[in-house]
Amino acid sequence: MGNLNISQLDEALCDVRKAFRLLYSYQRRVLDLVKFIGNNLEYDYKGGNSIFSNPCPRNGKGNLDMWAWDWLNMYYYEFFFGYKPIAGHNITFSIFIQSDTGYFDTEDNSRISVEKFALVENSKTRLILVAGKDGWSVDKFHSGLKKLSSTDTDFYEGLPDGMIGKAYNLSEFLNEESTRSKIEDFISFCKEKNVIIKE
Repeated sequence: MGNLNISQLDEALCDVRKAFRLLYSYQRRVLDLVKFIGNNLEYDYKGGNSIFSNPCPRNGKGNLDMWAWDWLNMYYYEFFFGYKPIAGHNITFSIFIQSDTGYFDTEDNSRISVEKFALVENSKTRLILVAGKDGWSVDKFHSGLKKLSSTDTDFYEGLPDGMIGKAYNLSEFLNEESTRSKIEDFISFCKEKNVIIKE
């Protein structure tokens, strides 16, 4: 926050309180959306993975030298829905929330130099739906993609283990009708790539 006088700090802290309340509403919406998509595709949620940073410290663990990002896991996070046998194959499904493509849209590799991230107005907030056929590795998925910039939408070339993915702007999931439309779009995308995501 730099060098602020008490009035400026009070104003900034008011913004922080607003931001936390907004984040709560945002994260609740994301969780409800992820649950709806998983239920619609008939996959059971198995747990999450923090992708951008370490998991949030809990139960007396962690230290104060950890990144601030470690307390903000949903900047980029995986909701893992596990494996399901379909048509003789083991199909895996995950949903990733990419809350801000700002880091991914810049050449800078420092995750703590937020001032070097792409402008907020030029960045995106996305859901990335990912399926795997007879194999799964999130690490290999990300190494195959390098950086998930906002211009990347369909992922299948160069990916391991039959993994494919498709990114959608979160704003495209405006209501139940538009959400069902995106789910159908993902089912069709998977079918084109010879992955049957839903029986």
